[in-house]
Amino acid sequence: MKKIILLFLMVMIQSYSVLAQSAVVAMTENQVVMINLENNKTTILNQGDKFLKPLISESKSYVAYQDEKSNLYISSLVNNEEMLIKVEGVKDYIWHENQLIFSKNEGNVYQFNLETHEFSLFLERAGYVYDELKMNNQGVLFAKKYAIVPDYNWPIGIVEYDSKSLDESILIGYEPVTKTSIGFNPSIAKLSSDGKLIYIWCKPNSGSITADGVNLGMYDTSNDIFIKFNQITMLVYLDNLAINPISNDVVALIEGEGRVMNENKHLYFFKVKSQEMIPILSNEMTAMSPIFSFDGSKLYYSAGLEAPKEYKPFELGSNHLYVYDLTTKKSTQLTQSKKTFDFYPQEIENNELVFLQFVGKDKLNLVRRLADGKEVTLLENLNTNFQYYGHLEGNQILDVKK
Repeated sequence: MKKIILLFLMVMIQSYSVLAQSAVVAMTENQVVMINLENNKTTILNQGDKFLKPLISESKSYVAYQDEKSNLYISSLVNNEEMLIKVEGVKDYIWHENQLIFSKNEGNVYQFNLETHEFSLFLERAGYVYDELKMNNQGVLFAKKYAIVPDYNWPIGIVEYDSKSLDESILIGYEPVTKTSIGFNPSIAKLSSDGKLIYIWCKPNSGSITADGVNLGMYDTSNDIFIKFNQITMLVYLDNLAINPISNDVVALIEGEGRVMNENKHLYFFKVKSQEMIPILSNEMTAMSPIFSFDGSKLYYSAGLEAPKEYKPFELGSNHLYVYDLTTKKSTQLTQSKKTFDFYPQEIENNELVFLQFVGKDKLNLVRRLADGKEVTLLENLNTNFQYYGHLEGNQILDVKK
């Protein structure tokens, strides 16, 4: 029987060994579903609400996720009884080793230890909200910090908190609107795997301008240097930016102004040190959702012919999956169907992928591509609520951990 435990009350969760296969969790309209890649069978972990943002633990034994009411859950991926933990009013969360670090809407940052089954304060800051949580291997937390004021959270900026020294400092400050400036409201995009480079969305204090694209920035934590790349304009979607896991100062990105995804969105490699932009596709092609292979030797992405001045989001047959080999500098088309829209590829074992596939209006499936090119539908009717001008936030409905 499933058990749901309110804030700081909990059930005992057993420890389990790391799973051999990649772990996959996806969200349908009202279910949290685990897919077993050994047999492609599905298991419902939770249901009855609208769930989002699955995040699989490093051990691949647990998944954290939220519902639309900001409740946070943890479900076991290996225990058939799916014991649950529920925490109310959560802003953001990340896994770090055997702990789930989470911030609350009312302030402070907490941690839940999977081994001791205990909750504790990680960062005591009553009156401050922390969002966009990222953490390096040394236990240093990076986050967007807000002060809680009546009816509003006032941005302070990007901060760094050292859990060992307990020191907190502002890395990039917020700048309010003035008579002569629209200000500066930086947000964290991604943290490199070595924890040294924080990629930044350089947002102004304007939702409309932000929706059409902002400059990319980078903060070097080793040298305390912030650089804004004025030559790059991007939409602020996490899957528009991929960091090479081997060379953390090389990224793949979708560049181009305008909120429509099937127009003026081009795929580049960007070398941070030299600031060199290297186009991967011809100008006639638009792209989305790039992701590097785990060894950094390949880049998977979705692409199709550009349709200028034609807003046709997720038009069936327009986008297919490709892989770019960084050694040969050649792309290979992986999917061919004229009846689907293929995007958001995620690498698993044996040169296989799982990816999202529209098969009709608001009809979204999760598909597995085998090494021989055969496609197997794993799950149908995924949640499609996270669409905006031809983009769907895949991280809100799918997580894959190899």
